[in-house]
Amino acid sequence: MDALGLSDADLATRKKNCPEKYALAWLVRRNACVRPAWIKERLRMGTATGFANFLGRLERARRGEWGYAQWRKVKGLARQAGVR
Repeated sequence: MDALGLSDADLATRKKNCPEKYALAWLVRRNACVRPAWIKERLRMGTATGFANFLGRLERARRGEWGYAQWRKVKGLARQAGVR
């Protein structure tokens, strides 16, 4: 959350489908054994319709597209930790 400039309090005020939340969801989903429902609840994403589609959209995003900058920040964290 630090890499994206977010705090726990920010999760309540951001839109449910903001790219920062999906970037965090992507990181958790790829690197932890937790259910999507837990991720959506923890990040306050509501029911997050199309959750898997949004995660895929992040992975396919190109520079300037929705979520690219946020995903790139957390993707770098995964690399630093030696994950994928």
